[in-house]
Amino acid sequence: MLQKIRRVLNIGRIYGPYQNIKGQPVVYLVFNRTELQQVLFPLFLYHKIFFLTYTRRSQFEKAIYFMVSGETKITNNRSESERSSTIYSTSLLPVLPENAQGYLDLLFFKSWVVGFTISEGSFFY
Repeated sequence: MLQKIRRVLNIGRIYGPYQNIKGQPVVYLVFNRTELQQVLFPLFLYHKIFFLTYTRRSQFEKAIYFMVSGETKITNNRSESERSSTIYSTSLLPVLPENAQGYLDLLFFKSWVVGFTISEGSFFY
């Protein structure tokens, strides 16, 4: 699957296979910053694809903020709450659904569930 993604997008590098600490094989598809900014992020935004977990959503929103604002770092003269509100108030992402049915109605949800459940190791800690 990773090779197909790399071949279709013509970006990224595949590293591995390696073994994690549990001895399971791990392969990585790694994108550099330019590839993220010029190819992946615009594709995500165009197709209205966004992350569903809090941590990944927060990371993606922060990356989009830096991409749109042109800033290279968050200045230290603002408090943490001011920095967070500045980043998230300019979010280009849709609001998360408020109930289970809202998640089920997302156009990409079925593909996300299939991708999550068939990925080897998705349920290991």
